[in-house]
Amino acid sequence: MVGHYNFSDVFISYSRKDSDFVHRLDAAFKAHNREVWVDFEDIPLTADWLNEIFAGIEAANTFLAVISPDYVRSSIVEREVEHAFTQGKRIVPIVYRDLVTDEDKERVHPALATHNWLFFRESDDFDETFAALLKSLDTDLDYVSLHTELLVKANEWESKGFDDSFLLYGTPLREAQAWLANSAGKQPPPTEQHRNYIAASERFVARRRRRMTAFAIYGVVVLFLALFALFEARLASRRATEANNALLTVTAEADIIATQRQNDRDLRMTINAEIATVTAEHIIIATESAIHDALVATLDAVGIDAQSVPTTIPFDATPLPFDDLNPTPTP
Repeated sequence: MVGHYNFSDVFISYSRKDSDFVHRLDAAFKAHNREVWVDFEDIPLTADWLNEIFAGIEAANTFLAVISPDYVRSSIVEREVEHAFTQGKRIVPIVYRDLVTDEDKERVHPALATHNWLFFRESDDFDETFAALLKSLDTDLDYVSLHTELLVKANEWESKGFDDSFLLYGTPLREAQAWLANSAGKQPPPTEQHRNYIAASERFVARRRRRMTAFAIYGVVVLFLALFALFEARLASRRATEANNALLTVTAEADIIATQRQNDRDLRMTINAEIATVTAEHIIIATESAIHDALVATLDAVGIDAQSVPTTIPFDATPLPFDDLNPTPTP
């Protein structure tokens, strides 16, 4: 049922011909600080108007039917009573004018016939009966108020296409569960709408709890993976540092080996140079020896005593003149 909900203590259902009495009744309720939903305007029956009437019934703790012959003959008030009955509202019938004919008595809606009636006829004491009415309205008031509130929420949930955002959770759901558990023997009893709405809220909370648990597990897993990734990253960084240090060590050792090899090459070159020098000296000595031997042979050939010739001839020695080596005989 889509309508504008204004919570009230009492919804007064009446025939327009009983307006004077209803005005008096409305004033008495307001004098006792009670919220009353009553339509004093003679508005043509339209869909919007009927929706407002039905919304007013749903949002009231008590449906008060002002019974009179004109009331039971009205098709409009019959629809009001029927809606209050289907919504499981607490119904309180009060008699303003007696039903005389059997035909009128037969027109009484079954929902009204099963309740005890309070009499507000001209011959009855208004104040005394009104006090009894207030007492009946205050009976299990908390229970009835929650009955009304839950019914309004259930209707709104249904009118919104059973949208989960209109379901109960937290403290309101716990209160509704306790209300339902303690409803045995209470009037009015919970309706099927109440039960369906509370059950749907319980399923919604169970689903949300499972999702929250799944999210929590997911969060723990993500945190674990993040910590593991951080640990692995630090381990990889440490290993990279160790590998870099090892590479630096190997590079340093390679440089040392290369330096040693270069030193070895330099040493071999030095040794080779020394060997070449010694070899050259040997060649020089051998050359000198050969020259000496050639010279001796030459001297022997010209008749000079080779014993007087040195065994070696320095490279820087000035050769003797040929004439000195072969003196011309004096005639």
